[in-house]
Amino acid sequence: MPLWKALDRQVERAVLRSLTEREHFLLRCGMFLVIVCSVCFSYKYPAAASQLLFMQLAMLTFFFGLRAGGIWLVPTWLLYCGFVEGRFERALFSLFCVYALLITGVTVHKFRQARRQQLQLESALDMARQVQISLQPPPLVDFGYAQLACQIEMAKQLGGDFVCHQATSKGHFILIGDVMGKGAQAALTAAYVKGLFDELARTMEDPQVLLMVLHEHLVERTVVDSFLAATCVLLDQEAQCWRICRAGLPAAGVVRLDGSCVCANEPGIMLGIPVPPSLVTCKVAYQPGDQFFLASDGLCEEEQLPSQVVNALLSAAGRSPEHALRHCVTTLRNSTCVGAEDDKTAVLIRWN
Repeated sequence: MPLWKALDRQVERAVLRSLTEREHFLLRCGMFLVIVCSVCFSYKYPAAASQLLFMQLAMLTFFFGLRAGGIWLVPTWLLYCGFVEGRFERALFSLFCVYALLITGVTVHKFRQARRQQLQLESALDMARQVQISLQPPPLVDFGYAQLACQIEMAKQLGGDFVCHQATSKGHFILIGDVMGKGAQAALTAAYVKGLFDELARTMEDPQVLLMVLHEHLVERTVVDSFLAATCVLLDQEAQCWRICRAGLPAAGVVRLDGSCVCANEPGIMLGIPVPPSLVTCKVAYQPGDQFFLASDGLCEEEQLPSQVVNALLSAAGRSPEHALRHCVTTLRNSTCVGAEDDKTAVLIRWN
């Protein structure tokens, strides 16, 4: 199997004309050998001349293009005429040669176009993936009074999940977002939103106001993939409380040391939809040991934190935030509430 894969890659590179000089020279030598063998066997076995000469003409056109095949078409037909008598057979073979030239040349041209477009798309997706990676904070961010642990497992098709944070005069803003759609557009929209958030969060004092301003900016964009599901959390040190506002993302809440779970308000609708969202900031008084957990719809589609996640957070309360987050993600993966095939994002904020 590896041999066939290697051969397939070489044939593809030959068709895409991306061979090295040495490889191209070897291909020309191999093609010359095929032509010589076809002519010799046609001379020895005239009954098979049509198949042999058709094969070498088709191969020449396949690897070297329509122009090379067109140049070699007449010599191929003349060689056939030298081996086979009969006007009907010669006329039929001339049509056979034209068919070989056209069907092979057109097929290769279409394949080359499609493959190059695919390679360009893969390159764009890889670049977008790098953009998305650059948007993510490190696995653990220490604010001094609180710690932020996050984990994002990107889907194969590349979604638009991101996590960002910004210090304010009152504490820290954390924004968890999921841009609707896949591919480069989703990643670039995520980058656009992060840039806006970094500017806005420095002067804002309420997550609801911040999300509404993001909504207004997104509505002004005409791109369909500008729809954004998000949750914004403000760790308000001044008022000693959590301020949480949700816009479309599920499964979020504050878990306390006694096992109670204070869930945020209803998620509402996504931002960027040309309908004013009804957003509400949920204020939760801080208690020592509070942990905020959120999972995107790639991990959990439930509106409230599953009891398994609450138990997992409590059992890992003495461990590091990173360990506790991994434990929660593993619990979700092993449960029945695993979400759709999408970016899998989980965030844990532990207020010391």
